[in-house]
Amino acid sequence: MTNLSRLVERGAGLSINQEAMVNELKQAKEELQRQVEELGIQSQQMERQLKEQYNVQEELRNERDLHLKLINDLKDKFAAKEAEHLRESRRREKTQKELQDARIKLDDEIAQQEKMRSQLLEERLSATEVERKLADAKVTMDKYLRDYEAADTRLHKVVEELDEQVKRNKALIADKHAYEKEMKLKICEIG
Repeated sequence: MTNLSRLVERGAGLSINQEAMVNELKQAKEELQRQVEELGIQSQQMERQLKEQYNVQEELRNERDLHLKLINDLKDKFAAKEAEHLRESRRREKTQKELQDARIKLDDEIAQQEKMRSQLLEERLSATEVERKLADAKVTMDKYLRDYEAADTRLHKVVEELDEQVKRNKALIADKHAYEKEMKLKICEIG
């Protein structure tokens, strides 16, 4: 084809058919060159788009990994909070039992005090003996009352802490569900 082009340019005597064929070949060559250039441009565009898609996929993978890590961290925190909640429940039960035991002891002590007082009145013990026993009983009762008040205060504190813990656990569960929903949506978009 190049040789034919040279011959045409030199003015070689070609026949009309040969000249028409040379012109057709030139046009075909130009058309093919134009198509090659267009395909090159399309190839570059596709390569650029492919790189962009790859970068987007990488970003989505990184985001997915980050969200999965967040979910795992939240699961760990939730498990730790649940364990803490369980410990608090056990501590609360123990405190309630101690409080009930203290109440029973206090009731027993009060009953015993009443019995003692009745016996003291019936036996008409000396005023000094009665005063001494009443003072002892008052000290014991005050001690039990202080123990009861301390146990009651501890119980109220534990109940408040437990309520706060329950609120935080609920908030963590809500966050966990929101992150899981968001991850599912992103995975569906990627998928």
